Amino acid sequence: MDSLPLEIICMIVSHLPRRRRNPGHKGREEDQLQALNEYQRVTAGLTGDELEEAVRKLIEKHTEDSRQECETSLAPFATISTKWQYAVERFLFEEIIFTNAELDDFASIFSPKQAHRRRFLEHANFRVILPEFGDPDDTWYESDKARRDNDRFASKAVWALFNILSPWKSDPSLWFELSLAIPSPKYKSRKHQYSYISIKDAENLPALPFIRELNLSHGELAPNTDNYRRLHPTTIFSLMEKAPGQEKVQWNYEPPALYLALRRQLRNAAIESLKKVKLSPAVRKISFSSMELLDKTYPHDQRLPNLIYPHKQDPLCSALHRLVDDHNICELWMEGQVEPSLFWPYPETETPAPFWQSMETFHVGCALEAPNGRWYFKASPRDLLDRELPSEEPLPVDATEQMPPGYGTADDNVRALLHRQSLRTKRKFRRMPNDKMVAPLLISFARAMSQMPLLKLAVLWNNISEETWTFKVEYRAPGYQPEYDKYMGGDVVDISKPRIFFTESSLPRGHKWRPSDDVIELFRNVSMDSHGQKAEIISWWDLENRDGDLSDEEAEFWDEDEDSDEPDYWDEFTFNEFLTDGGLLEARDFDFLVAADGVDPNEEDDDDSTGQEVDNSSEEEES
Repeated sequence: MDSLPLEIICMIVSHLPRRRRNPGHKGREEDQLQALNEYQRVTAGLTGDELEEAVRKLIEKHTEDSRQECETSLAPFATISTKWQYAVERFLFEEIIFTNAELDDFASIFSPKQAHRRRFLEHANFRVILPEFGDPDDTWYESDKARRDNDRFASKAVWALFNILSPWKSDPSLWFELSLAIPSPKYKSRKHQYSYISIKDAENLPALPFIRELNLSHGELAPNTDNYRRLHPTTIFSLMEKAPGQEKVQWNYEPPALYLALRRQLRNAAIESLKKVKLSPAVRKISFSSMELLDKTYPHDQRLPNLIYPHKQDPLCSALHRLVDDHNICELWMEGQVEPSLFWPYPETETPAPFWQSMETFHVGCALEAPNGRWYFKASPRDLLDRELPSEEPLPVDATEQMPPGYGTADDNVRALLHRQSLRTKRKFRRMPNDKMVAPLLISFARAMSQMPLLKLAVLWNNISEETWTFKVEYRAPGYQPEYDKYMGGDVVDISKPRIFFTESSLPRGHKWRPSDDVIELFRNVSMDSHGQKAEIISWWDLENRDGDLSDEEAEFWDEDEDSDEPDYWDEFTFNEFLTDGGLLEARDFDFLVAADGVDPNEEDDDDSTGQEVDNSSEEEES
C-alpha cells in the first residue's frame, strides 16, 4: 500500500468512515481529541508486520461497516507508513473541536516536537464549558456572584488558550480560523440571557498573527445559538485586535431589548470600543449581527427609547461607518438597528471625500425600530380598526429604565420580571413603511451606493419573520446575477443593465408601497458615475404578476396570535411557582397574584363581556 502515490492515499483517507459521537450526527465531532490520543498510543506501540496485519483487518472492518455508524478511529491508518501518516494527519488535524478541559491534550498533540501538525490546521473551534456556580438549577436568572465567577473561569480558559497558541507565531506557514464559543446547558439558556461574559485583561492577551479569521458569533458549528453565552462588547473588540492578520471579522451581539438600563450601558461600551479598535490591515470582510430582527423586536404597541440622546446622529452607526471606511472593507453584512448615518454621516451641505471605495457587496438588515426612538413602520388602516395606537413620540429621556433580573435586590428582580411581562404584544401589526422615517434611510442608502465604483450587490431589507419581509431594496451591477434569481423570476430581466429591485412582500391585502418619485429617481441615478447608465427600476410584484394580496402563509402569519405556540417564561412557570420556589413570596402581598394559577392582570384583556374571545377575522374577510 505504501507504493501508492500520496495523492491516491489522501483520496482513500478522505473516503474512510470517521468516528461519530451520536447516531445520525454528521461530521467531525467533539471527541476528535480522543481519537488523536488513540493515534498517539498506536503509533508508539505498533511496528512491522504485526502493525500491517492489524491495519488490514481494520480496513476490512471499515469496508463492512461503511454504511453504518463507525466506531473506529482513523488514527490506526496513520501507522501504515510515512505517506499514510501524512494523509491521515492532514485529514484529522484539518478541523479541531476542543474544550477548556482538553487544553492539555491540545498542547501535547501540537507540541513543538509535533509542530508539523499545526500546518494541517484550518479551523480550531474552542468551547469554554462553564461550571454551574452557586445558583440552584431552578433559578430563572443569573446572580451577580455567578456572573463574576463565570467571568473569572472564562478568562482563565481563554488566557490558557492564547498562551498555548502564542509561541506558534514563529512559524510563518500557519494560517487558520479560530472560533470561540461559550455554550450553556440546553434547557437553561434563558437563565443566562441577560449575562455578558467579560474576559479579564483581554486587551493584554498575546497577539496571534496566524489567525486568518476570528469568529465570535457563538462558534460556526454551534447547533443552536440561543444556547450560547454572549460576550461583552468590550471583550469582543479587544479579542478582535488580537488577530492582526485576519481577513474577516465576525461577531454577534444580542442586546437586552426590554431592559433599557443595561441595554444603554452595553451600547455605550460598544461605541467607545468601536472608536478605539484597530483591526488588521488585511481585513476585507465584516459580518455583524445585533440580533434585533424577526421576533426579537420591541413590542409593536409600545413607545420606543431614544438611544442616541443627546446626539442628533447615532454614534454607533457613525462609528461603524468610519470603521468600514478606515479598513477598505469590500464585503459587509450587518443586521440590527440602523439609521441614515450608517450610510451618510455627513452634513447635507458637505461634500465628503470619497468613501467605501473598495466595497463590492453589502447587506444591511434594519430593525423595525430606529435608534432615535421612532418606528420605521406603522399600522395599516386595517390594523387600526381594532386598536388604539400609542404615541409615536419616543419615551421621555428621563423615563425610568429597568435593569434585568439578577442585577439588584429580590424586590428589583420581581419588578424586572413584571416589567418583561407587561411588555408583551398580542400581534405584530407594524408592516406599512412610515415614509417620514424610511425615506431618509433610503436616500442615504442611495447616496452611499453612488460612492462605490466597484459595487456589485447592495441590499437593504427588513424582516419580521424568517419567511417574510416588509420591504427590500436591492441593487445589482451590470452583469451581476445572484444564483437565487432563477427561483424568483429575476432571470428574465436584462442583466447587462444596472438594476434596482423593490420588494414589498408583507403588506396587508390590497396595499402596495413605493418610495416617492424623487427617491426613485435618486436610485435610478446610483450607477451613472460607475457605469455611465441609469438603473432600471423593477418591482417584484410586477415581475411575478402578483395582485398585491398576501400569500396564504403570509396571511396566516399576520392573523395568528404572536405567542400562540411559542413557549415563554410565563407559559412554562406561573408567577406563583416562581415566587414560592424562589422564596420571595414571604412577607409580600403582590396584587398581581389574583388567582392560584398565577393570572396576571397586567396582561391585555382580549375577551368580550361574556368572557368569550371575539373573532372578527371572518367578518373582515367578507368586508
